[in-house]
Formats: sequence, C-alpha cells, structure tokens
Amino acid sequence: MSNPSQPYILIIDDEDDLQRSTVNMLPVDLKSCFKVISPDDAIETDLKHSHLVLVDYKLDKWASNAKEEELCKHVPNGLALTAILQQRVAALKEGHAVAFAIHSSHLPELTTPFSFESRIHLLSKTCNIDWAFEKHSRLGPTETFSRIRCLAEAVQALPDSWPLENADRTREEVERLLGVDASQRWADPAWSDIERAHPPLDELIQRVHGLLFLRWMLQRVLSYPCFLLDEHWLAARLAATPASVRAALPLWLGKVLENTQYRGILAGFRGNRWWRMGVEYILWELGGKRSLAAEDLLNNLNKDQEIPLVPINLPQPVICLDTDFQPLDHLHDPADAVRILPDDWPPYAEQAWATIELALSDKRISGLVIEADRPRLEHAKSNGAK
Repeated sequence: MSNPSQPYILIIDDEDDLQRSTVNMLPVDLKSCFKVISPDDAIETDLKHSHLVLVDYKLDKWASNAKEEELCKHVPNGLALTAILQQRVAALKEGHAVAFAIHSSHLPELTTPFSFESRIHLLSKTCNIDWAFEKHSRLGPTETFSRIRCLAEAVQALPDSWPLENADRTREEVERLLGVDASQRWADPAWSDIERAHPPLDELIQRVHGLLFLRWMLQRVLSYPCFLLDEHWLAARLAATPASVRAALPLWLGKVLENTQYRGILAGFRGNRWWRMGVEYILWELGGKRSLAAEDLLNNLNKDQEIPLVPINLPQPVICLDTDFQPLDHLHDPADAVRILPDDWPPYAEQAWATIELALSDKRISGLVIEADRPRLEHAKSNGAK
C-alpha cells in the first residue's frame, strides 16, 4: 500500500487467513492494493484511508461477536456490519469517499429464486451498498480482484468537492468522469442522452461526495442498455450476429469504433461499452451522411475485411431477454417478440423484449408484456403457438 496512486481496498473477513492467502496469490501489482483483516482488527485509520471496503456476508466464524440472543450487540451478517461501518465513515466528516461492497460465496441466498448475476444491481440498491462480488466467481480470482480494483479506482477518481450552482462546471466534471471527448461531434447529443438518464447531479454537492453518481453508474447505467451499449445491443444496431461482432472487435471493428468506446470510470467493469450516439455518428459517416439499409451498411463495414460481420437478414432486429432478464445471444425479428416492462427497467433504457414463445410459456414474463402487445400474444396463443 506504499504507492499513493493506488486505491486502498480493505477486506474484512472472519476467515481472514484464508482470504489473505487468496490475495497473496494475485499478481504483485494487483495484490498491493488490498489489505485483509478480521472484524476484530478493524481500526478507524484503515477505514479512513480506504476507497473501497469489502465485507464478508457470513460471519459465523467471528468468535468474539456477541451471542445471538443479545439483540443490540450481535452483528448477524455482513450487511449489518456494513451499515455500521458506513455510519462510522459518515461520522468522520472529512476525507474522501468510501464505497462498500459485500464479498461472499453466499450471494445466491440473497437473490433466490433468481440468478444472483442478474440481480446484483437490484440487491445493491435495496441493501444500500455499492456492489456485491462473488468470492469464488467463474471469472477466477485475478479477474474478480481486477474488477474490485476497477471499482476502487472509480471511487478514487471522484472529486473531493463538486462545483456549486454552476451547470457548465458540473457538466465538465461529469464529462471528465465519463470520459466524454468534447471535441467529438457527437459529444452534445451524448450529453443529452446522459441527461435523459437522470444522473444525480443535484445531490452531488452533498457530503456523500460522488457516491450517488457512482451508484447511478453501477446500478442504473451499466446494468441496462442505455446511452452505453454492450456487444449485444451493438450487434443489433449493426444487424449482425453477436458472435461475429465479438470476433471482429479485436481485429478491425474495434478500430472503426475506437473513438466511441467508453473509457470513463468503471470502463470494463462489466465488459466493454460503446457510446450510442458515437456509434450512430460513425454509421452516419459510413453511409455518406445518410441512413443506410442494414444490408448496405454491412457491405460498407465488411469491405476488404477478411473476417466480416455476419448479417442476420432482419430489417430491425431486437434483443430478447431470458427469464433472468439477460440478453439472449442471438437476435430476433420483432414479429416473433413482444415488448415487456420488467420491474425497475428505467424509461431511458432500450426497449426490453421477450420472445412470444417465452411469454407464452412463462407466466411471470407474460405478466410483464405491455398492454399494446397483449393482443399479439393472445393471437399467437389462439393460433397454437408454443
């Protein structure tokens, strides 16, 4: 932790020796960001210096924790401990922002019966934490802890103070955090997109520093397709298969879209993203400053490319969601899909769709179909669709 340019990440775990062993196996430049302690060893200095605090959810092996029957003395789990630590940070009344996340192997217990991967943003919102990380993620320890550091670096990038009653300076600060290049012709339309997503600009001047802004990014922007598009929605815009888009991005497509790739705070935290308005501008330029049909657009993009994008031969393809509201890895014709409105789906996000087949087979999804598309669903049902 001797490098002041690095974030300070504190891990509080009742099995601190085991967690310390995991951290010690990380690459040197990564593990140097972390300090692992038991709840008994936590001190105010560590809390004050931290940019991110990870707290274990299960605290069964915290021997000195008061007995369960001692209601006001016992800390039942990491969420309760996090709430206490958040109040301790608030009481300091000085220093930088400190984010809190749960770090546990038991995240499914908090999201059952749904997949925890698809519910982390909702879990974080309802539990008043910034994020949650799985201890034994399929990503592996290096990638998991790299994402943890990415979050801590985002906290570190937040300003110590925000401009007061100055819209221009506020916009400059937000554009700095989001990595908006003001020299790009699509910067102004991109700012309009950002405003439509209702960033918590008014609250940023409060004592919480920029944590509300950080939570907005984590829970309301990166968790939904909006002014930043992931590979699925990028593929839909290009009318190409997601698999071919993934294959082309590291070869030539990434260079075509280089100036539109998101490079602000939390870049890469949940995969790469591209500015929607930036992509539209690139496609407008490729079309000679006019809108092109999907086939002509792909012909322009694929020209002289050894590994071309694979067209899907649909004029206006849509991304459909599965029962966990995760995007299916192939595109659909709107004629085979219905629009849905999942709980907490923001109005500024891309329209959510589900296949008619899924809506007919799953009552929960069927109940989310918007009123205007219900006659189409009933028609499909009456015609024997499955």
